[in-house]
Amino acid sequence: MTTTTIPAAGRRAGRLAAVAAMAAALGACSGLKAEDPVDRVFAPSGDVAVVEGLLVLPEGAEVPPTSRAEARLVDLDRTGTEGDFLVASTVTDAAGAPVPFRLQWRPGALPEGHRYVVTGRLIGRGGTLYTVEEPVAVAATPDRQDITLALVPTGTAPAAEDGASYSLEGIPDPSETEAMPMTSDGGGLGGVYDDRLGGDSLSDYISSDDYGGRVIAPAPTPTVE
Repeated sequence: MTTTTIPAAGRRAGRLAAVAAMAAALGACSGLKAEDPVDRVFAPSGDVAVVEGLLVLPEGAEVPPTSRAEARLVDLDRTGTEGDFLVASTVTDAAGAPVPFRLQWRPGALPEGHRYVVTGRLIGRGGTLYTVEEPVAVAATPDRQDITLALVPTGTAPAAEDGASYSLEGIPDPSETEAMPMTSDGGGLGGVYDDRLGGDSLSDYISSDDYGGRVIAPAPTPTVE
């Protein structure tokens, strides 16, 4: 019997050819073409676009301590289920002014030729207190862009931070606990603040934890004069 020895290089070439043939067959079965994009959401890190900027409040504006500032990137040529089509969003604490923000997204995952703007608002318990009247247009390119968004009052008055109150029972005596503010849904400590802030298309659910919990402390000992 005659034995034929195939060189190592030939064996490697044969395996590569088999792998290529299998890949081509799988591509044909799935309907993919060679020029089709492959999951552009996972593009290289260099393809990330960044917009940084400031949300600027009017001089002398009153900002409740529990307020949140939001910046949004919106696609003007598409409509979402609740109005504007949201591409990216960030919510930050609005304790200080102006409020810095940073938005990131991947332009390769967006439709070509669409127009994009950045808008924003300041949210309090009473709803949207300040909003951006003139959104700023940004380019859908993998570059860093710096912008400033001017906020104007919406006319919505900030809601009182304390609201209604009640006393807990059985710990061990109601007279020994201070009155505790209720949440907007009528619940007590640990309830979820499920009121849609502002009632507009850009509203989000915000839990009561975002506003900071209140601790029940023993009531001060009464003094008798």
